[in-house]
Amino acid sequence: MSLKSINNKERVEGQEGNQKDIIIEQRMHYACPLGMIEASIGLESHKVKALVDNGEELSIIPEVEYIKAGIPMRALNMRLKGIGGHSTAIVGLSENTLLILPSGDERKSISL
Repeated sequence: MSLKSINNKERVEGQEGNQKDIIIEQRMHYACPLGMIEASIGLESHKVKALVDNGEELSIIPEVEYIKAGIPMRALNMRLKGIGGHSTAIVGLSENTLLILPSGDERKSISL
């Protein structure tokens, strides 16, 4: 058998030369931490150290930093599970919160 990648499908060639497409469910997500930076959050520009991750879907910060920055937060009750199986509580979500990166780029949503 030989496999050739076709988007989210794989083409499988059998011994008789007949081909068929099979759907391969993709469950993996790769991210690459790029290093630590100093950023500012909230209207008061509270300084925090942040790990830059090119595959992030959420910006996560400790609850104590939320409190120091005076950021309003909507309570959530959920857990986040990491690649090693460790899980941690997510206690709130802040939407449209200003996060200023050293390059001057802004992000609009932060969760902790």
